[in-house]
Amino acid sequence: MRAVRFAPRMAVLLGLLTATGVTGCSAHGPVAATASPPASSTAAASAAAVATGTASAPAVTSSATSSATPSASGAVQNLLVSAAVRGELLADYAAYRKIPASDVQGVPGSVYYAYQPSAGTYWAMASYEPASGDSLSVEVGFQDGGGDGLYKRTGNGAWQVSQGSAPEICTELRFFPQQVLAAWSLPTSATPASMC
Repeated sequence: MRAVRFAPRMAVLLGLLTATGVTGCSAHGPVAATASPPASSTAAASAAAVATGTASAPAVTSSATSSATPSASGAVQNLLVSAAVRGELLADYAAYRKIPASDVQGVPGSVYYAYQPSAGTYWAMASYEPASGDSLSVEVGFQDGGGDGLYKRTGNGAWQVSQGSAPEICTELRFFPQQVLAAWSLPTSATPASMC
């Protein structure tokens, strides 16, 4: 067997690669690995991991339904998305776009859902794509942020729907309060590169 020798620089590089692998990275910067995440980040991860209406989406049981009122603490609360809420969001997006719901399928892991107690308002965001076999005229409407549904609902009222646009971050910053974006771990301000 042949012995492998590492130069000191190679050992440092391997150490950095190992450290990076341990801490991981995300779109929003490095994320430290923890043995057990806090409950709020588990709920956020679960909410973000839920698909938005695809047949292959895992079932999620949640006490948060369209008529449920979360606790009345002052901070914005990340909520788990029930199948009923996912269905409402998809149907309302399709109605807003004036296309059949069968022409829309959810993008897995794209749903965000929150409650803002100070305003008594629910907020949601989901990404959609055309169903396979849709016509070109339907597919075009999903381009340039058009596949994003932005939602606001006060109390038990109907969802107010808005369609996304490009650049997506600019639309999100105009539509959602900063506290809601922060609860979802999304950017709360634009960079010069985003051209908002």
